[in-house]
Amino acid sequence: MKAAMYQGKKKIKIVDIPKPTPKKGEVLVQVKYTGICGSDLEGYKTGLYPDNVIMGHEIMGYVSESGLGVNKWKNGDRVAVNPGISCGKCYYCQNGQDNLCSHGGSLGFGQNGGFAEYIVIKEENLSKIPNDIPDKYGTVFDQIATAILALRESNFTSESYSVILGCGTMGLFLLQ
Repeated sequence: MKAAMYQGKKKIKIVDIPKPTPKKGEVLVQVKYTGICGSDLEGYKTGLYPDNVIMGHEIMGYVSESGLGVNKWKNGDRVAVNPGISCGKCYYCQNGQDNLCSHGGSLGFGQNGGFAEYIVIKEENLSKIPNDIPDKYGTVFDQIATAILALRESNFTSESYSVILGCGTMGLFLLQ
């Protein structure tokens, strides 16, 4: 398959690599869209990423194949990918805070991401996209969820006051 491989500061090369195969509890997703996040641009410009990683963590695609034990997903399902990688065993994972996993990470940073034709991900990292939402909007599910979580954690109400610094994607979702 083709993939855009990060090769160091301001260097990306289109490479041919083997298509990944899902293991137990994993799903192979055929990538349709991957958003370009500000962190992707920053990493590209500054060299903050490890060499030879496939960047991209805002992913939408279609289920292509399921690994052993996966019953929730079927081929052709439209999915948004949660890029957070967690161990499921540490204190944070055991207490519903897998975004703080001691052993985790994120797709596109330390583990290959969505600037490729296919990606393998744990089945619990997928969300079904409703039929009335266009494919291209599947890349922003993660950002919307982050904005909603921030509002919930802050106990923000209609009587609250706040300041949003910056009107990038996250700032605009918070504003909405």
